[in-house]
Amino acid sequence: MDEFEYQRVIDSRFVGRDSEVEWLRSNFFGRSHRAISVTGSAGTGKTSLVKYFLASSRIASQPLWLNLEQERNSEEALFAFIDQLYENRPSGSFCVVIDGADGLSEDNIKFAISRIYKIKATRGLIFIARSLPHLDRVSNLNLDNLSENYASELIKGLLEKILTPEQLDLAIKNSHGNPLAMELLAKMLAGEEGKEILSVLGGQLYNFSDGFLLPEEKIITAIRPTIMSATDKLIDKLRMKPESIYDLSSRQFEELLASLLSDMGWEVELTKATRDGGKDILAYLDTDLGKMLCLVEAKRYRKDRKIGVDLVRTLYGTLCDHQANSAMLITTSSFSPDAMAFQKRHEYQLRLRAFGDIALWIKNYKNRAGFT
Repeated sequence: MDEFEYQRVIDSRFVGRDSEVEWLRSNFFGRSHRAISVTGSAGTGKTSLVKYFLASSRIASQPLWLNLEQERNSEEALFAFIDQLYENRPSGSFCVVIDGADGLSEDNIKFAISRIYKIKATRGLIFIARSLPHLDRVSNLNLDNLSENYASELIKGLLEKILTPEQLDLAIKNSHGNPLAMELLAKMLAGEEGKEILSVLGGQLYNFSDGFLLPEEKIITAIRPTIMSATDKLIDKLRMKPESIYDLSSRQFEELLASLLSDMGWEVELTKATRDGGKDILAYLDTDLGKMLCLVEAKRYRKDRKIGVDLVRTLYGTLCDHQANSAMLITTSSFSPDAMAFQKRHEYQLRLRAFGDIALWIKNYKNRAGFT
């Protein structure tokens, strides 16, 4: 449980979110006592917005901040946080922020709301995530990228002393209003070290669809980021110790697979962390015969928990329902004989991949071509 320092220190570079800050004030200080969720794609500034709101508002006590992105198991970390909250209740009213809540199920969120609001001194509860299931007791604010005018204001504040007006125009156009893309670009152009850049990314790795050239080469191109949360450092660690994969959360496992599939030439898209099953990752591949779609289901199970035939049948049903070209179930464990027999009957549409396959993909990361 971290206390966020909320003294009135306002970042002058924080622009373009006046209406969102007012929405937060209206809902946070209203009488409904509903939890708030702030959602949006990577890099839109969700955490920065909440911190700015707290720093610019009159709140009686220190907000209590739980960052689930730093935890191996989101559910266990949430339960431990709430237990600690009950054991060491703050004096006076307080508010709670649960950051990185993507890995929480709908039941987890309902449990957190119920338990935290049972403490009468609770002033407010804010969830931050890329996406969350819709809940009746949660008011949602979805954060988009900045408008062109505000994006221009932010990027000029970051880069005006580094770039020419022509380069600034290119940077504004190609950042698509994504605040994190702008800040990353500014740090890279300023010659910041890798550690400093990673601190901006919160440990996440972004690649760039077309790359960019440094300003002395007089041009910047395509700085649109694609999220890949499994860093090279993590994959190097897994090469040395593959069993460390069991330390990852389910969402981190999905992000690892997304990176590995991307490395094999697939265009990948992580779906919302909903628990509906069947399509954690959408993997596309352009071929001479057309664009192929593979639905990927990821299951981070312990070694002795085999995947049964029911899950494989469900995946096959999802494949038929979405009319995709193929589907693949990837697990850290293995498959039951019935599951393998079912896959054999549909071998041109279903693929099963177990721990050994993942270990091979990790070994060959950045040193292969095609799909195995």
